[in-house]
Amino acid sequence: MKRIIALVLILCGGVAVSAAPQITSQELAPETPEYTLDNGVLQVKCIPAASGLITGFKYLPEQRQMIFPHKFTLVQDDLLPSRVSMRPCGMRELANRTKMEYFIGYRVKDARTTPAAAVLKLYSRAFYRHNMIADKTVTLPADSSKISVRMDLTSQVKTEPVIFWINALANLDTTRDTTLVPVQKNAAPRYKYSMNVFDTSGIYVDKFIIPQTLFAAPLKPWYGRISSQGKPGVLVLVVRGDAGKRLVEHGFICGWKSEIMPIHTTELRFAGPEMDKGDKWSFEYDYIYFAKLQQLRDVAGDYGIDLQGNTLHIASAVVAAPGTMKLTWDGGAAEVALPALKPGEVFKYELPAGAKNISGTMPGGEKFDIPVLLTEQCK
Repeated sequence: MKRIIALVLILCGGVAVSAAPQITSQELAPETPEYTLDNGVLQVKCIPAASGLITGFKYLPEQRQMIFPHKFTLVQDDLLPSRVSMRPCGMRELANRTKMEYFIGYRVKDARTTPAAAVLKLYSRAFYRHNMIADKTVTLPADSSKISVRMDLTSQVKTEPVIFWINALANLDTTRDTTLVPVQKNAAPRYKYSMNVFDTSGIYVDKFIIPQTLFAAPLKPWYGRISSQGKPGVLVLVVRGDAGKRLVEHGFICGWKSEIMPIHTTELRFAGPEMDKGDKWSFEYDYIYFAKLQQLRDVAGDYGIDLQGNTLHIASAVVAAPGTMKLTWDGGAAEVALPALKPGEVFKYELPAGAKNISGTMPGGEKFDIPVLLTEQCK
């Protein structure tokens, strides 16, 4: 059965008002600038000398800051280069088994704006203890509620596969966040870490203090968080392309919670390829904020998809042109006219009561499905 359904667009409050992208900087200490990227929707802060750490992530229409305030210290002595020290916070990439207090001192290659984006390009002669040149690019697209990070790595020697570790320490509220974890059931150990056991694959709603550290084989290449107080908004970390495939096939998700502090980490680990001298490999990931979604079932390109009862909720992190979304479910199908969407807007589509095994294709060809929510504590 094929149905053509008229669109219904729900414009929730707080729709983003964009501005031309811009970059500014301030000196935290001598030769230690903090850069601010701003597009009128997001304001993002980055400290190159601290591994390009994202130290601020504010959704401007609601003045919602999602990064713990950082305490910054510059360690200086007579014989060694200055180095940054700070308490754990923010978002960055590491190599597996790197100590959290260790940072790469990136140099700034370029900081520029165009009508399309604000772009900060960083450079380091090493990636932690690994002998590979690291070029890091942080991009804030115009009119968007996301930032993109690209790592371009060039090996200086023959190397074994490096296990990369993306660590995001953020908070949507004053209490410990609930995380949304796409998990595979009963996965074997990965990189010698044992995985937690789930009765079925789906989106695990991790609101529990036990297990204090969660290890899971990812069903999808993303990891989301929501407020434990029920306020709307989903912050999601998405790994793209080949790295996302590696994450799902061989990597794992890790989340650690503090019993006494409002901390709930979102961590993704995956291995790159074996590299000879001169070989290059890149990986990309996004931090996306969907301001008006309550939960998240999948990410399709720049769209976030949720299901509340029988109603699909569709949001976009960028200004999306109108198009046709194709849906299927057991015993039915539809082509749905999607309107143009801006960050902060939600499109709602009513499915038949009891529709199961829902999947779809967005106008750009990105595919999604609707995994079940797992709300019982895992083993």
